[in-house]
Amino acid sequence: MHVRIKNWRCIKEIEFDLSKINIFLGRNATGKSSLAYALYFFSKAPRIGVEKALQMLYGLDARSVVRVENETLCYPVEILLKLKRNPKNLKEHSLYPQLVPGKKNFFYLQEE
Repeated sequence: MHVRIKNWRCIKEIEFDLSKINIFLGRNATGKSSLAYALYFFSKAPRIGVEKALQMLYGLDARSVVRVENETLCYPVEILLKLKRNPKNLKEHSLYPQLVPGKKNFFYLQEE
């Protein structure tokens, strides 16, 4: 499975392939937990909803997972997974924030 995460918490952009066993090493506050939470969130959001998944993870709303740089929210937030089990049937999912006038931030799931 190929993964790309962009603008999630402290992660500016990362792209990598997951295998059956993965080990993430690094100093404190370098994004290891953010990476794990992004993958967990991606697995839960389609089934239970974005806001509920974020509440379970962080107890916060969607805006709280957007990366901040120089006091500015960095959009779009993307979590992209490409399943490689069957080369003829690749699935790609992207997660993007959407601002709607009069409503609070929310995310929508787009399947390509």
